[in-house]
Amino acid sequence: MRVAVFSDLHAVLPAWNTFLKSSQAQGVEAYWCLGDVVGYGPYPIETLQAVRDLIEQHSANLYILGNHDAIATGLLPTGRIHGTEMTRSGVNVEAEDLTLSHQFRLKQGAPNLLEWLGSQAKSQANPYPGVYLAHGAYIDPVKQDMGKYPHAGRWEYATKSAPDAALQVRRIDQWYGEGSTRLALYGHYHVPTLFRASPKTLKSQQNDLHWNEWITLDGLADSPALINVGSLALPRKAPDDPTQVHSSYLLLDLPDQPEQMPLSSVKVCFCTNPYDWRTMVRNTTLFHDIYIMRDEVLRQIQNSSLPEGISNP
Repeated sequence: MRVAVFSDLHAVLPAWNTFLKSSQAQGVEAYWCLGDVVGYGPYPIETLQAVRDLIEQHSANLYILGNHDAIATGLLPTGRIHGTEMTRSGVNVEAEDLTLSHQFRLKQGAPNLLEWLGSQAKSQANPYPGVYLAHGAYIDPVKQDMGKYPHAGRWEYATKSAPDAALQVRRIDQWYGEGSTRLALYGHYHVPTLFRASPKTLKSQQNDLHWNEWITLDGLADSPALINVGSLALPRKAPDDPTQVHSSYLLLDLPDQPEQMPLSSVKVCFCTNPYDWRTMVRNTTLFHDIYIMRDEVLRQIQNSSLPEGISNP
């Protein structure tokens, strides 16, 4: 089964349209969304409706809740922390304001979509033996309940560094049994990465990415793979990679039957998702909506690593 794994669309409809056309042309049979369809961009209703309609088409499709989704649905506490630029939800004030504006627009224009998003109240999943999905970090299954444990480490960056990746494998193996982790997939960080971990040494190593090429990850029993699929719309640069400019998603070929698990090897493809963001930010009609914070949307795009900047959109 060919799966498209994507994350952090952030209400950017042109990125979604490009991705959907590309993934369908590549024979994708199932879609796993790792969260954050809302937040930042100018199309919260349109993107959430499109993703919901796709996810509900097939039982193999999955939706994992992201932190901005949790803010929009009221599952995370909000409000500025006194004396700081951060909020109780864990994001900065401007980011929370944008997501709360999306919450308002959804309440007014599409409350059924907001209700659906709230019903997807899982920030992690284990769809196949040895395969783990999370928006930020996989946490203790005992603390999965968002109502009781709104943070609980779930919004950490599991793939920000090699030590973070090694620690994540160690934790999953503690919760599910030694050698449980074969493949773990994440979003949240907006930086596509591939780590291979060594549970015996508690270390991991970051591998180079090969864009738009199928690669085989062998030896998963001894060296689990941790992958951040990046952002479908708003990529960020890795601190040591000034050339990284790709909006991205992951293609993954899995056995059709779960009993063929856990994986010893898997084929993956890191795919770029180029889209016409310039037309979007120049759309004066779009930004007439007072609930779309034009300056903040532009700031988020400028802070991403899309090509050529937009100093004069």
